[in-house]
Amino acid sequence: MNVFLVAITRLCTAPALGLLLINSVAFGQSGKDEPGGGVLKQIAEIPLPGPAVRFDYQSLDAKNGRLYIAHMNADQLVVFDVQKRQVDAQTNKLIASIQLGGGACNTACDAGSGHILVAVHGANELVAINPAQLKIIGRYKLPGIENPHGIALDQTNRLAFIAGEENHSLAVFDLNSMKLLSVFQVGDDPDVLAFDPGLSRLYVSAESGTVTVLEESNRTLHMLGQFHMPHAHTVSVDPKTHLVYFPLENVAGKPLLRIMELAKLH
Repeated sequence: MNVFLVAITRLCTAPALGLLLINSVAFGQSGKDEPGGGVLKQIAEIPLPGPAVRFDYQSLDAKNGRLYIAHMNADQLVVFDVQKRQVDAQTNKLIASIQLGGGACNTACDAGSGHILVAVHGANELVAINPAQLKIIGRYKLPGIENPHGIALDQTNRLAFIAGEENHSLAVFDLNSMKLLSVFQVGDDPDVLAFDPGLSRLYVSAESGTVTVLEESNRTLHMLGQFHMPHAHTVSVDPKTHLVYFPLENVAGKPLLRIMELAKLH
């Protein structure tokens, strides 16, 4: 019997399919020593530019067939073409890498502007990229936010929520004026954010295990509460059912997926 050890890294929902997609990577097993461990089949390996240092968030622009990969410790954003597949060795094509002037963290596709937004460590900026030109078209300072990391968007109200992992902060950023509106305090080392547009609820998970729940109203946030769960640094919310998903790496010695709902609606 093969035993697979899996580390959960990111997750998202696919409401139309009724699926929760957990992005995980196998880091050990007994049995076959092969990529995918017999669960996934490798179809390609594409060399990427830059040094062999940490990658972080990814954002897929399905409409334009581009994958934006944050090469965090190389201070660059890698732009990858996922559509140009051929039968020969050139299975996929790298489009570009964009120097950001700081560590590349979360990326998000802003449907309203069509731009790609990147949280940049060190520079404490939100960077906007035009995907057609593959050029930076704006750099926006985030005063009060140290080492911006996670991003979530309220596409309807044209807001971005940006976590500052160094000083447990959270920014509300106006995507129309491209200006910072306000800064709030959340749990230590905030990581992944999830926004439920139907209920206007924002969930902030942190490496410290603190989960902060806020309500968005009139272009600002109101605290609904905080609680602690060990290793609760990644979160996803289903906008159809409003259920909230927390993969926890170690509860009584075992990993589990904790599914939660709001105790009461305001």
